[in-house]
Amino acid sequence: MKDITTISGVIKSDLCISCGACAAYKPELITLRENKKKGLLEPVVKKLTAIDEVDVMNICPGKGYDIHKLSSKKFGIDTYSSYELGLYRQLGVGFANSDRVMEKASSGGLMTAIAYYLLDKKIVDGVIVTKIIPGDKKIGPRTKTFIATNLEGLLEAQGSKYCPVPSLDIRTVVEDFDGQLAFVGTPCQIAGLELLKEQQLGWANKIIFTIGNFCGGFRDFRETDKIIERAGFRPEKVENFTYRGGGQPGRMYIQSGEKVKELNYPDYARATGFIKHKRCRYCIDATGELADISFGDAWIEKYLKSGQGWSIFVARSLMATDVINGMFADKQIYFENIGENEIIASQIGNISTKKYRQGARNKLAQLFNEAVPDFNEVNKKFEGSILFELKVLATHKIFYFLEILGLYKFISKLLKRYPQDM
Repeated sequence: MKDITTISGVIKSDLCISCGACAAYKPELITLRENKKKGLLEPVVKKLTAIDEVDVMNICPGKGYDIHKLSSKKFGIDTYSSYELGLYRQLGVGFANSDRVMEKASSGGLMTAIAYYLLDKKIVDGVIVTKIIPGDKKIGPRTKTFIATNLEGLLEAQGSKYCPVPSLDIRTVVEDFDGQLAFVGTPCQIAGLELLKEQQLGWANKIIFTIGNFCGGFRDFRETDKIIERAGFRPEKVENFTYRGGGQPGRMYIQSGEKVKELNYPDYARATGFIKHKRCRYCIDATGELADISFGDAWIEKYLKSGQGWSIFVARSLMATDVINGMFADKQIYFENIGENEIIASQIGNISTKKYRQGARNKLAQLFNEAVPDFNEVNKKFEGSILFELKVLATHKIFYFLEILGLYKFISKLLKRYPQDM
């Protein structure tokens, strides 16, 4: 099996998630650079001493981490525990009572609402968020992580980013900021932050609250740029871009000059043959198990038919329950209780691939001598089918090679797979 005890090993094994934790930890030795052949932001590493290498690997979420140890240490053992959802104190489903927040929300707007509440009540002085910036020179739209200190900043960052985001490469920005912070990110980014905080870094410990999203993984920048091209735009000329927003389930928005195109979510994912990043396929965290509070879409029939966007939340820390109930009391949000089984049912596709199928997927990886991340997780539900995982992998690889050969669009149209609104 490939060696993933070094940063170079993690990169070569396609387990780097472009989070930027290593660059934040050792900025004098590591920087990030876009690898255009992979469509990822990868560490560029100067020669590391043996001690430096060990230090860096301690904070790398790409290789995996002991998710149970970290969550128990952070949230305690006096919580509810679910194999599918992790540790939690409160479950709910609701929406923001704000027209401005809901205007471009993908679902219930609760992530933006809670971030604003933290600022408004001076619980934190800033919120670390990520926005999309326009294309430039020879590349298409990319991301920028920054500290928002008001609602306008939070609205700039609203919406999902289905691409690599180096949101932890923010050391200098955080060090220069006067005050405490909240952080909005994906499960793996929050895991990287927790690993950084384990090192007792002063700048990392200024981040006192984390807001996570349910996550199914991302594809790389090659997919983003190719979708934009196939929608009739030059990526470097795109002035306004969002992966998803404007209601549930939402849509991609592309604008260049007076030309605008909107593509239905998630149909546009079939516009290319690029596949989910390898590290995402082996991730076991569907619901942000290390976030103080995490949010996802309420894919439940009664909520989808209501005409109102709804978000599920999983509150894990005492601080999170205090905040969410304070928001409800202040009528900032509306929410109602929801059962664990309802959440699992609403997220069954993602939970199945990240929880129930990982046993078979890991065994298949071993057969191919592939390195996979280690989460110290034992599959308690199902082992899954190695044959099924082989079929899935083969299908994805075929689509990928068709894309590389320039045949994907033609073949997918023949198969009636290609999005109709492209």
